[in-house]
Amino acid sequence: MKIKISNITMSALIAASIFTSFTGCSKKTVQTDKTSLVVAVTEEPPAGFNPANKWPWSGDPLFQNMLYEYDSNGKVVEDFAKDCKVSDDKKVYTITVRNDAVCSDGEKLTAKDVAFSYNLITQSSTWVDYSFFENAEALDDSTVRITLKKPNALFKHIMAMTAIIPQHAYNKETYGQNPVGAGPFKMKQWDKGEKMILEANPDYYGKKPAVNQITFLFVNTDTALALAQRGEVDVARLSVNLGDRNVKGYNKKIVSAKDSLAIYMPNIPYGAMEKESVLLGNDVTSDIAIRRACCYALDRNAMVKSVVGGYGEPLYTLFAGTSYGTTEVSYKDNDKAKAIEILEKAGWKDTDGDGIREKNGVKAEFTLYSVPQDQTYSPRQGVCLAMQQQLKEIGIKLDIVFKQFAEVTKEKLLYQQCYMTGMGGDNPLDVLTSFHSSMFFTGSYNPSLYKNAKVDEYIDKALTADSEEAAMKYLKLAQWDGTNGTEINGDCVWLPILRVQHVFLVRDGVHFPVEDVRPAPHRGGTWTITEQILNWGWEN
Repeated sequence: MKIKISNITMSALIAASIFTSFTGCSKKTVQTDKTSLVVAVTEEPPAGFNPANKWPWSGDPLFQNMLYEYDSNGKVVEDFAKDCKVSDDKKVYTITVRNDAVCSDGEKLTAKDVAFSYNLITQSSTWVDYSFFENAEALDDSTVRITLKKPNALFKHIMAMTAIIPQHAYNKETYGQNPVGAGPFKMKQWDKGEKMILEANPDYYGKKPAVNQITFLFVNTDTALALAQRGEVDVARLSVNLGDRNVKGYNKKIVSAKDSLAIYMPNIPYGAMEKESVLLGNDVTSDIAIRRACCYALDRNAMVKSVVGGYGEPLYTLFAGTSYGTTEVSYKDNDKAKAIEILEKAGWKDTDGDGIREKNGVKAEFTLYSVPQDQTYSPRQGVCLAMQQQLKEIGIKLDIVFKQFAEVTKEKLLYQQCYMTGMGGDNPLDVLTSFHSSMFFTGSYNPSLYKNAKVDEYIDKALTADSEEAAMKYLKLAQWDGTNGTEINGDCVWLPILRVQHVFLVRDGVHFPVEDVRPAPHRGGTWTITEQILNWGWEN
C-alpha cells in the first residue's frame, strides 16, 4: 500500500489562485517589505484560540500570556508571575503578578483575570490534566491564590501550559475567533480555511516581535512547496516526505522535536475490567512477552530512513531526552532474534504453519488504530505499515484500522486494542497521566489500564517532593529502578517508536532561529515552535 500525495502541478495552480487573491499578482515575487512575514502552514486550530478549548496546546499562546512559560532549555520561568509561595503541603500556590500587563484592547490585566481564567479553563479544557484543581481566588489586583485538591509539587508546569483570558473580553461563542489578551500579538484578520494575519501588540510588556505583521496561510504541504517555488512565501513548512526538496532562494531549516510516536497497549486481559457494560482489555497485548517482543523487533532506524526521510530519530524509551526521562534503559534496535526467543520461551509458537504464533488457542494478532492519512505532516500511516511488516517477521499479525481518535474513544476501543498516538514535551506530569492507576478513565489518560503499586508510589512521592530535582528523581525511578518500572526492562507498558523533526523552507535573508531553542513538543508543530516567533524577522 502506498501513501498518496497530491500532484505538485495541481498544487501550484491552487497556490496561484490563493495568492492571486491575496497579493493581486501571479508572478514570482521578491519580498521587499521587511516589516512583515508570510508563513505557509497546514494546521489551522479548528476551535480557534480559546484557552478554554485546548489552546495553546503545548506552544506559545500568541494572543495571551501565562503565569509561567518554558525557556529554551525547557525550564519553567516567570512570565506574568513575579513571585510564588507554595504551602508546605504543596496544595496552595499564592502568586504575585506584575502590574504592567495591558491587553490588546487597552484594558489592564490583573490577578482577577487569572482567577477567572483558571476557574473557567479547568472546567472545560481536556488537553491538560486539571483533575487536581480546586479553585482560584484573587486576593487583590496583584495576588491570586490557587488551591489544589491534592498535592502537586510540579504545578508550575501546568501554569506554563495555561493561558490567561481577560474576563471583560470573554464570550464563549466568539472569543476563540476574536481573541483578546496580554500576549505579544493581536488578531487583525482571520479568513477561515485561507489565512490569518497577526499584528504586534504595541502594549506587550515583554520582548517586542521583530516584525509588525505575520500572515499565516493555511494550505496543504504540496501547496506550501509550490508557493515557495514561486517565491510567494517567506517560510513554508513541509511534510517529511517532501523534506528532500530544495528551492532556489530558500534554505532548509530542521527543527528538533520531542514530537513522538508511540503505541498504547492494553496491559490487562480481556474482561478484567468493565466500563459502561463494555468489557475491556486484550488477551494478546496483556502478555508482557508480546509487548517486549514487539519492542525488541522494531527496526526504528529503518523507519526513520524510509518513512520520515531521515527527518527523525529512533525512540527507545517514552520520555527520552527530557528532564524526567530515565537514562538507565537501553537495548538493541531491530533485535528480532531476541524477540523470537522471548516469544518461544513464553509459549507463543506457530503450530499450524500459518505464519502467526498462538498460545492456548489464542492467535498472536491484535489491531492497531491510527488517525487517517491527511495532508498535514503526520507519518503515522507509513509507520503503521512498516510495523506491520516487521512484526510479521516474528510471527505477530498486526491489523491496521485508520479511524479518528474521537471515534476510537467513544467506542471504548482505546482500552481493547492498540492505538498509535502523538505525544512528547516538557511536562513531567506526563508520567502521572500515562502510568498512575488513579488516572483510569480520566479523559484518555493511562489508556493501557496499567497498575503497579511501586510505580504509583514513586509518582506520589514526586508530587510531594520538596524540590523539582527530587521530583524528577522519583519520576525516573517510576520508569526503572533496577527492579520495577514502566519501560522494557520492567512492565514494558507502551511501545515507543520514533520522533519526527519539523522541516521548513526559509527565504534567504529571513531570520528563523532553530538552534539553541527548545525542541518542539507534540501538538501541532507550527504552533509549538512559535515560542521563537518574537525572533522571526529579517537579517540586517
